Amino acid sequence: MVHLLPHWNWRGLEGNEITVFAYTNAEELELFLNGESLGRKAIEKYCHGEWQVAYEPGELKVIAYNGGVEVASDRRVTSGDAYRLVLTQDTMDVKANGEDIAILTCSVVDKDGNEVYDASPTVSFSSGDGCRIYSTGSDVSEHDTIFRTVRRMRAGRISVAVKLTGKTDDLRVFATSDRLLSACLTVKVK
Repeated sequence: MVHLLPHWNWRGLEGNEITVFAYTNAEELELFLNGESLGRKAIEKYCHGEWQVAYEPGELKVIAYNGGVEVASDRRVTSGDAYRLVLTQDTMDVKANGEDIAILTCSVVDKDGNEVYDASPTVSFSSGDGCRIYSTGSDVSEHDTIFRTVRRMRAGRISVAVKLTGKTDDLRVFATSDRLLSACLTVKVK
């Protein structure tokens, strides 16, 4: 596995050095910016690779190797402006039994579907019959109650806990925000 940090949306910082990290369990990592290699590094077991990269918009990609063979990759793309909200279901093994909670993620994408990691809109959540918004969260330093259905996004994401109160197949969750297209997700239950 390999995980690349941070996002690659640094408008206004073109040419400035950004510290890039790649966490892996592989033997080697190679970092690319817009298709050009920025170096290949041997990685100590349970460690990470680190590069200083002059920011330019585009694609930042890391490839992980074991024995010289590619085994994993990750990438970050400079996104366009925030366009629409997206809801995805993180927990799939849930039942509409009045006790289970489904965990969802709300994120923002641009017109091309690229995630906008630096988006911070305020999002309102609601639900249809058979479920209710139980809690929301987006920032570990936020001291407001988790039991709110309105939350400001941090780093382009909000987690949403949905309590499944009914035994219907049509459990819907909605996310809305000013100046962004709304999202609707039908929660999958067993």
